[in-house]
Amino acid sequence: MFVAAFAVVLIAVVLMILKPGHSPDQPVSNPVQMSVTPTPMPVTQAPGIDPTATEGTVTQPPPGESKYDSISKVLSDTGQIQGLAADQMVHVNGLSIKEGLPEEWLNVLLLGTDERTLSDSARTDAIIICSINTNTGEVKLSSVLRDLAIEYTDIGEYNGTYRINAANYFGGPELTMKTINEKFDMNIRYYVMVNFFGFAKVAQQLGGVEVDVDEQEMNLINERIVEQFKFAYKAGIMDFDTEQKKLETYGENIHLNGNQTLAYARIRKTDGGDYKRTTRQQIVLNKLLEKLKKLNAMAMAQLLYNNLDMVKTNLEPETILNIAAKVVNNGIGEMKTFRLPQPNTYKEEVRNEQGMLYDCDFATNATRLYNFIYE
Repeated sequence: MFVAAFAVVLIAVVLMILKPGHSPDQPVSNPVQMSVTPTPMPVTQAPGIDPTATEGTVTQPPPGESKYDSISKVLSDTGQIQGLAADQMVHVNGLSIKEGLPEEWLNVLLLGTDERTLSDSARTDAIIICSINTNTGEVKLSSVLRDLAIEYTDIGEYNGTYRINAANYFGGPELTMKTINEKFDMNIRYYVMVNFFGFAKVAQQLGGVEVDVDEQEMNLINERIVEQFKFAYKAGIMDFDTEQKKLETYGENIHLNGNQTLAYARIRKTDGGDYKRTTRQQIVLNKLLEKLKKLNAMAMAQLLYNNLDMVKTNLEPETILNIAAKVVNNGIGEMKTFRLPQPNTYKEEVRNEQGMLYDCDFATNATRLYNFIYE
């Protein structure tokens, strides 16, 4: 759902001066960080990492300092948890790049974090591979379900099975890119990260969206917009949806403002769970892109400048600009979407009190992802 902010960056930077000679496939040497950190909100204490230990070794705090008795219970908490400091996170050596993939496609990882501040160490509720054809400007999106079970073997003492959204908690975007590259035979070098405040802000500035909403979804939206306001208040963000407008009707083609749009995209407790939420995110994405297509150049530029502080990326400005030129020249159409893992390639079970998508056939999924992007 957070790809809308990335689309803003791609399109609006076309107004900058093009600097020729830069290849999007070259590694980034000087990443740009477009981010600010609001005043931290109170969070639940999580186990830390001993900074004196060897890299990748996670250690528990002394008894009594945490309500959790395992890192698994920390990461399965549905509320807010505390991220790790930069010097406490797992060091990643290399991104396990798959060589030999068609060079005309650039794959960028889009991450939407559950942190109320823009932090590297946070679980990622939205994980999307954004594939851009650098010749034609065509864009394809592949959503990765956050409950996919991953066997982590490079995080030290706590090596074990966790959801794929835990990769960013342990090792930031680098570990997330490496994990997806290894499991799905990808060549991802770049990421764009947005927290949910940034998403709501972009949605509001685009005028919200019109979607079909049933009665259960309306009630859940209203629960979440109150929750989101509380998060924003505690984070020191005082201009976040001050009206606190609740949704008063449901049915077809219901208008949602920015905060309501975020709440709609976050709904999970309905039939279909995470699968249905992925569908909602894709609906919201395409609705926002329709709004983007109607903006003129000045409006796009204003939208970009208003939201730079909500985005963190290691894409260089020249790379973004080259991509933007192709996307704009191609026109912004409805993008093709894909979901990982594919149906019937995993087991949805509860093991050791952890409900995840286990025993994934990664080879089959990697082949199907390749066919979706490149064929």
